Amino acid sequence: MLPQALLTAEIQSSVGVELEPDVIAVEQRMMQRILKSTGDTNPRWGEEVPPAFLLTWMMSGAKMSPRLPPALNWLMSDGELEIVSPFIGLLDGGGEWEFLSPIRLGDIITSTMRITSIRETTGRMGRMLIVTWERVHTNQRGEQVAVSRGTLIGY
Repeated sequence: MLPQALLTAEIQSSVGVELEPDVIAVEQRMMQRILKSTGDTNPRWGEEVPPAFLLTWMMSGAKMSPRLPPALNWLMSDGELEIVSPFIGLLDGGGEWEFLSPIRLGDIITSTMRITSIRETTGRMGRMLIVTWERVHTNQRGEQVAVSRGTLIGY
């Protein structure tokens, strides 16, 4: 049973919170696995990394942040974390990517996520919490290589 309000003061206080950064070294073996799985044979990917690299990395595993309340941690992990949550389901509300400059083999990519908005609404499935976020991806030189934005819906 859902609580009286999904958008509690604790959850609302997460707007603007920047989560701990994720860091990854762009390695040849990792890139080869992505190219094999996508069937992409473009010779451009000899030194540059295909855009699927960042998306694959972002989708690889649940991560909990001490800066978020449990309900938001559950949403941000795509419902993979086994924690108490007021939600019975999760929907991907869509996303967008801006690729600003090439990512190359050997780059160290740091990805930092920030919660940009949270609102409660009612839809066909009942009460829902809609969470939007933004991730900025930078290389070891501090240059932004991509920005991603997305929406998650807990119901």
